[in-house]
Amino acid sequence: MGDDQATGTGGLRRRLSLAFLLVGLLPAAVAGFLGVRQSLHAAQAARLESEERLVALSAEAVAATLRNGLHILRAAGGEDDLRRAVLAGDRTRLAREVRSIHDHSPTFASVLVLDATGIALANSLDPAVVGRAFRDRDYYQGVLRSRAPYISPVPYVGAATRVPTLAIAAPIWASRREFIGLVAATFTLERLSQLLAPASVVAAGGANRGGDQGEVYLVSPSGVVLAHTDPKKRATTVAASDAGAREALAGRRGSVTWTDESEGVRLGVFAPLPEIGWGLVYTRPYHPILFAMPYLFPGILPALIVVLAAAARDAGGATALAADPGVPASRVPPARGRFRRASPRGSPG
Repeated sequence: MGDDQATGTGGLRRRLSLAFLLVGLLPAAVAGFLGVRQSLHAAQAARLESEERLVALSAEAVAATLRNGLHILRAAGGEDDLRRAVLAGDRTRLAREVRSIHDHSPTFASVLVLDATGIALANSLDPAVVGRAFRDRDYYQGVLRSRAPYISPVPYVGAATRVPTLAIAAPIWASRREFIGLVAATFTLERLSQLLAPASVVAAGGANRGGDQGEVYLVSPSGVVLAHTDPKKRATTVAASDAGAREALAGRRGSVTWTDESEGVRLGVFAPLPEIGWGLVYTRPYHPILFAMPYLFPGILPALIVVLAAAARDAGGATALAADPGVPASRVPPARGRFRRASPRGSPG
């Protein structure tokens, strides 16, 4: 009977110990969950802030390249030497002029001069196109309409570059403000896509962390993709559901989630090109918790190691205690489960 009382007292103590342990662990577990959730939100916010900063940096880089190119053409169009060569139709002299401009601006794919009717007078990349009419090109029509320097948002396959190309142009005026032609420069869509490098780092980083690689692209006001990290998507039309492109073209900067045609949720990070009117967008699949985990892993791993080490230490201590013959059996932690004690042979059960 004494043994039964001792067993009952020991079981009660174990149950009370377990109860106290649970009472202590539950608040810690709740606090840990709330802390992890807060850390996830903080990591997601930090990543989004970094993405917005890099996309805005890429947008400024593209805009600066276009503005600088237009400044060069505007200055060239105002030079007396170029004006006199156009008026005289001196193609030899014009060939030297466009080569000089091209040499000083290696970002250009080609530099060309058209007369007032759209006939090519010079081309720095391919002289064979001289004499051809390009009055149907958007950059020529844009200069005629605006009577000012013009950045064309309409890609075309260049006669000299032979690849998808964009052009910027500036008018050439006679002494009495008479339009006598234009000087233009081209950028291949491949070259414009290379200018997306800062934002492309974000897309590559998502793939390196095990996430889905995103896409970076430049969009014109009409929705045409002017540059893209995927060459197959250049000169295509952006999806009608792309909320990031709409926001960028509206002149806003930030991020937005939207649903694509396959019902997948995507995150769009966007920024406008200052003074240009185009938009730059980075988009990726949106999994807020999944994409925040790589940022938390460096902090979770040390904590996990500490927990495992503590568990191993406690298990080792209990094993040593049970193996020590000098330790009374009453101090050895009982085995889990119920076992019936075997009776000696020949004795009643």
